[in-house]
Amino acid sequence: MYKRKVPIETTGVIDRELITYEALLSMKKQLDHTYLPLTIEHDIRNPPVGRIVSAEIVKLEDGNYLLEGEAEVFESTDDLSKIKDTSKSIRTYSEDIETFQISCDDRGSTTEIDQLRKEIEPLASNSLDYRRYSFVLRSRQF
Repeated sequence: MYKRKVPIETTGVIDRELITYEALLSMKKQLDHTYLPLTIEHDIRNPPVGRIVSAEIVKLEDGNYLLEGEAEVFESTDDLSKIKDTSKSIRTYSEDIETFQISCDDRGSTTEIDQLRKEIEPLASNSLDYRRYSFVLRSRQF
């Protein structure tokens, strides 16, 4: 496993949303008590490739602030069962819900959308009441 610094979030307006210094502080406090899984492109269908173990807030030259994490990146030769640090864990969430819907637009390739449907539908029909699941494909408007 190797360590590296990774940017987590910055203050300022990002995608038309204001990220405040207080929000960074709140994120840092959470990271003081839990690990943040390091994933590739936020795709939780695959196992994490590492974990963020700590974070600090750094002032940038432009006056904004950066929440910078220290990540442990797993390597194929690592034996993860030998990691002894149990002071923190990765927070998991679960919630009972009545229904769920997967929606996507047509920006993805037809192959990707078909693959997603093939992966999800057997799970929905085998382990859930199929009437609780729906798949919606939306056309992109120009």
